[in-house]
This record gives sequence, C-alpha cells and structure tokens, in this order.
Amino acid sequence: MFSPAPASAALEYVDSKATAAGLHRGDTLVAINGRPFTGSIVWWEAMRKAAPGRALAVTVRSPGAKSQDRTILIPVTPGSSWLDSKTIAISASVVMPVFCIALGFWVVLVRPGDLSAWLLLGLLLGFAQLLSDPPLVESWGPAILRLTYGYGRAVAAAWPIFMFLFGFYFPEPLPFLTRPGSWRKWVPCIVIVPYAICTLGFVAISVGDLTNYSSVEPLYRALHPIRGAIRLYQYCLVGAFFGLIFTKAAITRIASTLMINGRLGWLFRGLAAVRITKTTSV
Repeated sequence: MFSPAPASAALEYVDSKATAAGLHRGDTLVAINGRPFTGSIVWWEAMRKAAPGRALAVTVRSPGAKSQDRTILIPVTPGSSWLDSKTIAISASVVMPVFCIALGFWVVLVRPGDLSAWLLLGLLLGFAQLLSDPPLVESWGPAILRLTYGYGRAVAAAWPIFMFLFGFYFPEPLPFLTRPGSWRKWVPCIVIVPYAICTLGFVAISVGDLTNYSSVEPLYRALHPIRGAIRLYQYCLVGAFFGLIFTKAAITRIASTLMINGRLGWLFRGLAAVRITKTTSV
C-alpha cells in the first residue's frame, strides 16, 4: 500500500511490500495503471478496482534533477489482518454509520426543541463519518464528487466541535459559565471559532485535491505549519467533553451529598431536642 501526501504527488506513506517492490517515500507519483496522477481520485479509483492476483503499474520519479520515470509493478495481495476482513469492513463502514445516523435523527424527532438533541445528532453524524470514508466513484462527475467528499470531510472535522458543545450544554452549562452579563457565555464561540476556520481550509484542500492537487498546493503550504496544532486542538476539544461531563457529575454528587448531610443534620438536631425534652421532663 502507498499513498501520496495531501495536495501533492509525493508519496507520504509506503508500506514494506511497496518498498520491497521499489517504491520509496518522497518519490513523485506520475501515473497509476497508465493514467496520469492529477489528484487523489486517481489513487482512489486504482485502489477501488485493485483485486488480489493482479498488479498495480505505478509510475514514479525519484527526487533528483537527473531522475527518470520508472514503472513498478506492485502485486495486490489479500489483507492478512483481521481489520481487512469483510465483516469488520461492513460493520465499520455500513452498520455503525447507519446506526449512528438513525439514532441521531430519532433523538431529534423525539425532542425537537432540545438543543442537546441537535448537538447529539451532529456528534453522531460526525462519528459516522469517522468510521468510514465516503464512497468515491469517478463516474459521478466532479460536482457530485466534491459535494459528497466535502460533506464527509466537513462533518468528520466538526465532530470534535459537537463533542465539546455537547459536553458544555448537557444536561446544562456549568453555573459560573452562564452568569448574566458575563463574557463567559461566549466561551463556546471563543473555543470553536479558530478551529472551525482552520478546519474549513483543510476541508477545501481535501476537496480540491480530489481532481487537481496543484490547485490547492499553495493553500496547503500555508496551513501545513499549523497541521500539528490543529490535531492537538482536536484532542483538546474531545478531552474537554470528558472533563466537562466528569466535572458536572462530581458537582452533582457533591451537591447531593451536602443536601443529604444537611437533612441528616436537621434530623439529628431534632432527635437531640426531643431527647433533651424527655430528660428534662423526667
């Protein structure tokens, strides 16, 4: 297996089998099965049509001014990992996404006026896209291809946002974040807007990379330095979800404990008063 880098023809990933056949990381992908590489849709189509027992004719050019094109035959072999089994593939790409989508819309239909229901829908839609890549068939045409792939990438990228917002608003925001006239009510916007703006740029790169990687190469160069920071930001958003949920659970538990202790205190005081009264009367 091999794959090019985003908005580039340079190979970013090359496994051991492809390396043994003659491919190397950093080689420029010129063509696959005789078809010039102009965008990732060429790679997707080649992978979709690849069948065990056949070979992929991959034409590459190594780095260097005097390097010439060379064509390497890479045999297609059946996957040996349990992750490559059809059962796992169908479960991950069909069953789980359908379940997530159905559950999300059911919750919205049951509670259409609840903000948390809509946030849960967005969360589940994003999770469904994380589990499977959108099906790409070149015969659909460029417009439908871009629309389908753009939707999948955008919803998947928005999953951390919905995770954070769901943790923030469910079952209700933390009290000190909702005080009247406080800047704290803008915390969700302050947190998600920078991530959303940068993520839209990466979604645009993914969509443009489908058919013409060179058209989005300048944008990728501009955003590439913050790629690691965006990935870290994603982890922080998801971590904030768990942090908020656990904090609310802890506050609820402490409040319940204090309430119980308060009631028990009044009960003990009452019993003590009754005992003192009886003792005095005796």
